[in-house]
Amino acid sequence: MQEVVIQSPNSYLERLKLLEGLLEQEFSMLSARSFEQLPEIQKNKTELLLLLQKASETDESCSKELSEHKELVEKCRSLQLKNQILVDKQLQAVQGVLDHLIHHGRQATTHTYENLR
Repeated sequence: MQEVVIQSPNSYLERLKLLEGLLEQEFSMLSARSFEQLPEIQKNKTELLLLLQKASETDESCSKELSEHKELVEKCRSLQLKNQILVDKQLQAVQGVLDHLIHHGRQATTHTYENLR
């Protein structure tokens, strides 16, 4: 796994491409439910996003380069949204299973003392 902050690429285009790769890796891992390296990928993704955000606010060349590569920025935004939708669906599925288990755990059975009265 690449260390984003320490070995960050020089150009903002390279950083965008690195972000794109991280987002694609994140989606693959989420889809496969392979969560072992997911925290590291998310940490690197977050650090890279923060770095790009800070640079775009303070470095005019960053803003210019990001606007020149608007298509890639939009692709990264789309990938992030797709990943978020997948996470939300997986959380809903887990919540559904938990609700089902809790609901059935609360149902009285005919073998409890309360039902024998």
